[in-house]
Amino acid sequence: MSVVAFDGNLLAADRAGNFGGCKIPGQKLFLIDEDTAVAFTGSIASAMAMLEWVKHGCKVEQFPDCNKGDDYSRVIICKRSTRSVFMYEKTPYPSEY
Repeated sequence: MSVVAFDGNLLAADRAGNFGGCKIPGQKLFLIDEDTAVAFTGSIASAMAMLEWVKHGCKVEQFPDCNKGDDYSRVIICKRSTRSVFMYEKTPYPSEY
């Protein structure tokens, strides 16, 4: 289980990972620019594809196929300036909080 928390100013995530039943540390939180931070839960493989998708502007037509199946990653994007939170799961259309 992953933990991601945002209080409107600070985004935090745990580092626990699992690979073949072995517990390993992993990075789940990335700073895209001074205003944007991204956190992930779920598959690390699809998380890395989603990170590249986010870095390149979240274009609907470029949504990674690997995130459309059952082994997907949840992507949480936080914008500090607007205190907005966007969450992507299996589609290129976010929920906004």
